[in-house]
Formats: sequence, structure tokens, C-alpha cells
Amino acid sequence: MQRPMPADATGGVAPLPSGAAVLDAEAFVRPLIDNARQPVVALLRRWLGVPQGTDLTVRDLAPVADPTLRLAVAIGGPPPFPLVVTDATHTPALWRGTHLAVAHSGAGVAADRPLLAALTGRLESARTAGMEAELVRTARAWREVARVPPGEWLTFSADAALLRITFRCSQDCDFCWQDRDWRAPDDATVDGWIEAIGAARSRELTLSGGEPTLHPRLGHWIARARQLGLVAGIQTNAIRLARPDVLAALVEAGLQFVSISHHTANAADSDRLTRAPGTFAKTEAGIAACLAAGLHVNLNAVVDRRTLPGLPAHAEALVERFGAPAAPGQLSVSYSQPSEAWDAVVRADQVPPLDAVHAPLLRALQTLAAAGIAARADGPCGFPPCVLRGAPQGGPEPTPALAVHREGRAFGAVCGGCLQRAACIGVRRAWLEQHGERGLVPFL
Repeated sequence: MQRPMPADATGGVAPLPSGAAVLDAEAFVRPLIDNARQPVVALLRRWLGVPQGTDLTVRDLAPVADPTLRLAVAIGGPPPFPLVVTDATHTPALWRGTHLAVAHSGAGVAADRPLLAALTGRLESARTAGMEAELVRTARAWREVARVPPGEWLTFSADAALLRITFRCSQDCDFCWQDRDWRAPDDATVDGWIEAIGAARSRELTLSGGEPTLHPRLGHWIARARQLGLVAGIQTNAIRLARPDVLAALVEAGLQFVSISHHTANAADSDRLTRAPGTFAKTEAGIAACLAAGLHVNLNAVVDRRTLPGLPAHAEALVERFGAPAAPGQLSVSYSQPSEAWDAVVRADQVPPLDAVHAPLLRALQTLAAAGIAARADGPCGFPPCVLRGAPQGGPEPTPALAVHREGRAFGAVCGGCLQRAACIGVRRAWLEQHGERGLVPFL
């Protein structure tokens, strides 16, 4: 989601001076992954009977969306002795237990028969379903951390930072890129990340999820961000913000802006998209409460095949329902390309061709601009400039695209000579794979 920064929301924070630190998200996430891996290595060492002083390394072989546990284990060396430990106990194996199987994986590495015999003997003598089950649980906990791309835990630019504090959510949007079972960073890790963001003198911090209002320490982290001089906001579905006690506590902690998911004007359609019946009305009540509390509110709509035809009506509804209560500059709207859905069933059918996006999106942007509501569809989560020809753009320039946003994007061959190429983030790869270069019209 993108959020145009209102002119009066800086809280007196000075612009980031040149030369201020820009943090490497991967470097900050790596200790989180390493800490989750260490118990797995310790359990494997004990289970396989590998003595201290003998190298033992482990990595996860399974693809991100594959629920099967497949651990590549290397013992000693050089060359290291390779094993695969898997919970697919029906596969060919040297040894099978209740929950796990062990196989030699040495492509090009001769099997050390005495070592194999010693390992299988050890596994037989230590055969307990409890130890296997403990290893499965620990390995899955590590995997839940390791399979989240570092840039999705937190992102930094010279101007802004975004930090995900949970992947739990009170909705289950079928187009969401997250798995609801991903494990959140522990509280101490989030504490450290916020301190680092403050020390790097970034200008603002957005706490996101999942749904951040479900985390009991959200108010504490907002307050700490404000103490560090950061503009503090959240990305949310606003369901819990309809509760006066919840919103009042966050405002008292220092909350200044909210970016709220609002994808369609129709309650039944919204409830189908979010797979959370009855929550649309709560989201709208939360939006109204945030406006009444004086927060800057950005409403974000994901544009997919189902929401695309209703974009003009959605914009009209936003003007009617929220335009009048909002103070000048308090309300803004952004439109986003859908990312690659975690739900594989939805993934293949969610992406409309870019040339079909232009007309309805243009009408929606024009409706909002005519009502004095700043609206954008470019920026890190938005559309390439050629899709937005003729569109009014309101508010300050969006935050520059971060490298993490470019990872899932690509350019068509036709984009090579485009005069806007340097300023363009590109198109989501799924878009190009499904529709080719349809809708890409370079500026020449």
C-alpha cells in the first residue's frame, strides 16, 4: 500500500539529512532466521548422534508453498556426508520412523557404509516418536521464519520504514500474498528493529501485518516510535479501530496516520474477497472513527478482475461516505496491483490485462480528484505510468520504490525505449506471464 504524506503530518520531524543511514533489511532479519535454526541443528545433532566438534549444517529443500518438510543435512567433511530428513515417510529411505524418514542424498558422493550403519543403528536405539515430533515442530517453526522474504519483514528507505509485527489477521483476503500461519518476530526483535530505525533517522514508521491491531504491544511500539522522533502509522483493516477504547489508546500512544484496506463499495462483495463475513461494516465504522479522531486516513484498494469493474462506483461511494466528514487533505486513496496470492486457486485468475485497467481506474481517479480527495495509482504497489496516461495525480510524490518491490516486477521488451523507464517500477511478473505485453505502451 502507498500513502501520500499529508503536509501537516510530520510532527515537526526534520527531513532526513543527506548521508543518513539506510538499513539493510536482510542483515536485520538474518539473526531472526539463525536463532530459529539453532534449535533444529541441536536436535538433529542429538537425534543422529553427531558429536560436538563435528560440523553439522542444515537447510530446507522444500519450496515455499510446499508443506512437506525436507531438510538437507551435511555431516563432517570435506566432503560433507549428505542426508535428507523428511516427514514424507513413504519415500525411499535408509530409515523410517513414526514422523520422519532419513535418506542418503549423495549425488556424486559415495555412501560411507560404516557411517550409514552407525547412523541407522543410532536412530533405532533412539527410536522415540516424541523426539521425532519435537524435531518436526522445531523445524516447522524455523521454516515459518525462514520462508518469509527479508524485505517482507521490514523495508527501509531514506524516508520511511515499514515493519510487520504479526501475520495474524481478522480477515483472510484470498488475494493476500501472506500465509496466515507465518510466525511473527518475537517482541525483543521488534524492539531492536524500531530502535535501529530510529537510529537510522528514517522519517516515518508504518507498523503492519497481518493485522497489527491484534498485537497487544502495538501501542507500546507506536509510543516508542514517537519518542524516537518518527511519524507513526499503521496498515490495517480498521475493524478493531471501530472500538472507541482501542482507537483512543492508540491515538494517546501517538498514532498519526492509518492506511486502511477498502477494496469495494459493496458489503457482500467485500466479505467474499476478505473471506470474513460481516467485517465490511466494521471497517467502514473504523474509517469514520479515524477521521473523527483527526488521523490522516489513506484508503487502499487492490485492483483485480473482481474489483476492476466497480472502481468508478467505489470512488463515488468513498466521496459520498467519507468525503464530507474529512478535513481538507485528511483523506487520500491509493490503488494497488495485486501481488502473487498465497492461495494458489485464486492466484491464476486474479490478474486483469493492463489495457482493461486503464478506463475504469482513470474514471475513479477523476471522480476523487473532482471531490478534492488526493488519489494515486503509481508508487511501490501501483501501476506503470503508461497505464495512468491522463490520470490526475494528487498529493506529494509517493515514497521511492524500494528494491524489495522491484523483486517481483519485470519489464516487457517494448519498455526498452520508454522515456519513463527510469521512473517506472515495472509490472508484476504474474501480469506479464499471463497477458504478455498487452497494455504496455511506451512513452517515446
